[in-house]
Amino acid sequence: MRNVYIFFTIILSATALNAQFSVNFTEAENFADGPLYNQTDWYSTFEANTWNVNTSIGKIYTPFSNRRAAWGKPFIGVTGDQIKFRVEFDFTGSVAPENTLALFEIGFISDADINGGDPTVKNTIYIMTTQDNSFNPGGSLMLFQNFGTKLTGNPKLPIVDCQGDDLALEVTLELGNDGQTSEIYGQLFNLTDGSETAMAAYQSTTAFVSDDLVSAAKSTGVYGFMKSQTITDPTQSIENLNISKVTMSGYTLSNEFPTILEFNIIKNPVQNELGITGLDTGSQISIYSISGAKVHTQEFNGKSINVSNLNAGLYFLETPGYSVKKFLKK
Repeated sequence: MRNVYIFFTIILSATALNAQFSVNFTEAENFADGPLYNQTDWYSTFEANTWNVNTSIGKIYTPFSNRRAAWGKPFIGVTGDQIKFRVEFDFTGSVAPENTLALFEIGFISDADINGGDPTVKNTIYIMTTQDNSFNPGGSLMLFQNFGTKLTGNPKLPIVDCQGDDLALEVTLELGNDGQTSEIYGQLFNLTDGSETAMAAYQSTTAFVSDDLVSAAKSTGVYGFMKSQTITDPTQSIENLNISKVTMSGYTLSNEFPTILEFNIIKNPVQNELGITGLDTGSQISIYSISGAKVHTQEFNGKSINVSNLNAGLYFLETPGYSVKKFLKK
């Protein structure tokens, strides 16, 4: 199984878990040398010059511009949730300062099958170069929400400090009620020297998150998406764009999970005391409102939970390793 690192925290239902999946492109994770589109759970531009796997170094790479790739593992959420996609990468060759030249695009799409062309439902963040000037001596790698609009706060790292280094871009989708109330954040990391930008956001006065993407995130799920941009531009000396690791975190619809334990609520609806059976004493309990806000947490004492301070309404009771239970507070 390719999902080397899997962490479970909050269980929403029998089929949705809060998890983190990380993938390196090695034989140990059942990858084989050759086109990425031949690998299970992965989609990429279906043509001769595509993304390729090199298991000896545990990377996928492309020397060409405008090559798409997507990880076919859906992540889902509700209002208030965050879904994160992180890509660790480097450039073989050198990056030169140039006026807003896009090198790499990372973000979320509503359908992993991208062989037919660029996704129509997506929200992404671009890594772009800047010119060598008084504001960016030597040029910078900067995060943009499109080809003309930077993320808030001018998030950038000096190109000279990034040459040959291992880098990472993490993109976060924070779900609101719709596209206008949702957010996209990005943060660029230099993994070699430990520097990083501040977390920066879409400038909402210029662009919003797609309503269709938010709808997909709350129903069928969204997918991590990557695209090499103009790396073959004559101003650049880039030989390959290489990706060594991708990580996705949030609620997932995957069924590749261990058995979920069960416990029972004795009486439902509840007045003041929530009685429980089948749960180990000392288990950490969290209670969430229908909006997703955590309203109570404690260790289970083996008997009951006092919920007299909660307002009337529907709540979810969660403890790691067990199924989530709903209860109605009178």
